Amino acid sequence: MKAFGAEHGVAVCTSANAQALFRWALKQKGHILFFPDEHLGTNSALALGIPRSKIVVWNPTEPEASARAARDATVVVWKGYCHVHTFFTVEQVADARRKYPGIQVVVHPECPAEVVAAADSSGSTSFIIRTVESAPPGASFAIGTEIHMVARLAKEHPDKLIVPLARGLCGAMYTINPYNLSYTLDRLLVDDPVNVVTVPPEIARWANLALQRMLEVN
Repeated sequence: MKAFGAEHGVAVCTSANAQALFRWALKQKGHILFFPDEHLGTNSALALGIPRSKIVVWNPTEPEASARAARDATVVVWKGYCHVHTFFTVEQVADARRKYPGIQVVVHPECPAEVVAAADSSGSTSFIIRTVESAPPGASFAIGTEIHMVARLAKEHPDKLIVPLARGLCGAMYTINPYNLSYTLDRLLVDDPVNVVTVPPEIARWANLALQRMLEVN
């Protein structure tokens, strides 16, 4: 998908620089198709002041209806999501505030827009880490992102109260563990690599172009 997009003038982004890439893309043609995450796209557009009425969802199972809705849109977001971040709810934000009066609620921008609106702030993984690191001792946070990162922050900052907004676990990320890493390195030592991913050169060339565009914008 990166390669296909690069052939048509697009760039990739992360949750940390999505807004910067939105500004760049809007200068190119005045409208955006953003994929794969509906919520990161929606929240990035809203943060830039784009009206909700100008943000529409492209549902691949309803292409004709989506096309009609997209005609007057500034931003079209693909109907995709991160299952960890769509797990968080407005009710969980309210529960955290009741349980921990004065707590700061910080969520990832791949959460639904109503959850982002209910939180005190939202931002990428690096933003969340910086927010906790820069807070004074005694600060308290309920964080809406993958549970292992929240647990790590709590361990690294024992002078602060850091709790998960809810227990959102990413099974795919959890496969990157010491056991699997050790096994992979052991196989490299005997020149028998496992789970090797290869990318055809032409796809790699175009995909790298999409990445290069992102770096240039940043």
